[in-house]
This record gives sequence, C-alpha cells and structure tokens, in this order.
Amino acid sequence: MPSPPIRILFVCAENACQSQMAEGLLRHQGGQRFVARSAGVRPMHLDPLATRALQEIDVEISRQRGKNIAVVLHERFDLVVTLCDESEESCPPVPRSTARRHRSFDDPSWLEDADGNPDLDEYRRIRDELDAFIRELVAELA
Repeated sequence: MPSPPIRILFVCAENACQSQMAEGLLRHQGGQRFVARSAGVRPMHLDPLATRALQEIDVEISRQRGKNIAVVLHERFDLVVTLCDESEESCPPVPRSTARRHRSFDDPSWLEDADGNPDLDEYRRIRDELDAFIRELVAELA
C-alpha cells in the first residue's frame, strides 16, 4: 500500500508571492508524493509578477488565490513552513501539524528597479532561491 502524501503548508505574510510560489514549485517537483497548500496572515491577491516568474520555468500558479491562515487551520499538515519573518512571528499554531520550520525569503514586491518599479529580476531571484529550497525539502522528505 502506498504511503499517504506528505502535506506541507507554506505561510507568508500576504500569501501573494513567496508562499504561492513555494506551493506551485512543490506541486511541480513533488508530484503525487506531496500535497502543497499556502496561506497568509494578511492575505492579498496573487502577485502577477510571481505568476510570470514561475511561468518562465513552466510552473503555473495563475489559478491559485490568496487565503487567510484561518481557512486551513482545520487541515492536517506534516510540516508548516513560514517563509518570512513576519509570518514566523504572527502565524498562529496550526493544531493538526506535526512539525514547523522557518526559512526567510525576501519579498520581491518590496524590491524595486532603478526607476522605482517592481523588478522582475528580483522575482526571478526569489523564484530560484525557493526552487532550490523546495528541491532540498523534496529530497529530505521523500
């Protein structure tokens, strides 16, 4: 009998960028072995540049939506990963989780180019950092 999938919740402050990217990357890399979810402590709309940065590597997240951590508190998770310092400080305990980990990533929406516009290169940098982190998680937990 196959093992049940490993359930991972990614949390960041707004559930607009880092946690959404991590959710999409885990779905892409982990396949049937994982269930990926994301949430935020102050959820907002999905960041279109996060979507674009992932589409460049053939990972689709455009149908994902920002959601409040309260929406997923009833679910069981094997691991809750906070992805920014604010979420680490303000994420409530997730009652049905067995482990928690923190790894802080920059929020690319706060990083601007020389003209003061959102910088797609920063989204790509965070995407690549998250991609490496997710690969480590998959290798460690699979």
